[in-house]
Amino acid sequence: MDLQRLLDSIIEQLSAEPKPVLTLAAGLGECINDWAPGLPAILKPHHPSVREAQIIPVFDGSQAEQVWLRFTNAAQLHVRDLKKAYGEYRKIPGLHMQSPVKLAFEVDLPTHPYTCSLVAELDGEKGALKNRGVAALTLARDIRL
Repeated sequence: MDLQRLLDSIIEQLSAEPKPVLTLAAGLGECINDWAPGLPAILKPHHPSVREAQIIPVFDGSQAEQVWLRFTNAAQLHVRDLKKAYGEYRKIPGLHMQSPVKLAFEVDLPTHPYTCSLVAELDGEKGALKNRGVAALTLARDIRL
């Protein structure tokens, strides 16, 4: 499965009815911690482009709310790839000058009860945003407004 299909699959699942953390985890990797409701599930990812993965549940619950991915190489996914797949983004203000650049994308699958927010953390390279690599990505289920 290529990286784009993996992201689309996660978005599809987060935008649908809430799923248990371990159900979502089964498709992403092997859970390597003693998971309990309210705690993140730390995964050994199946996908070779993903170095680390976590599934974060709703507060004090067992339903998946967010998926966090750190990639093995930021050059595998670029801002231009996310823009092509998910549309325009907005830059998130940093807390300080050394904060990594973060961009937010909103994905709305009209037939699904939830939307999905993506927050891309960019690599430390300089240059045009569209050419920057994505070092990590947070995908979060969001309410439909």
